[in-house]
Amino acid sequence: MVRKDFAEQHPEIVKAFAKSAIDAQQPYIANPEAWLKQPDNISKLARLSGVPEADVPGLVKGNTYLTAAEQAQALNGPVNQAIVDTARFLKEQGKVPAAGTDYRQYVTDRFVK
Repeated sequence: MVRKDFAEQHPEIVKAFAKSAIDAQQPYIANPEAWLKQPDNISKLARLSGVPEADVPGLVKGNTYLTAAEQAQALNGPVNQAIVDTARFLKEQGKVPAAGTDYRQYVTDRFVK
């Protein structure tokens, strides 16, 4: 997630950030069990997140990590629907005055391609 004005002014930074995050996840995606057996991986995540090392493997396993292609696919459909569903829920709860039916103008896959 990035502010529109920042993304427009610095697309190369946004793309580089997305690429570094995707690249960092690839070893885990390729072999989750081997990645989790490396103590250095666990200690780094614990240090960065503030989560105790013993809890890191369970939390990592509880997440879904997508390749760049999978992220692009999700951004072109399911993400929009999730935003629509969330907006509808918030409207039903009286938290927002209105809910749209399409938020694709706010979602782009150009930084993960």
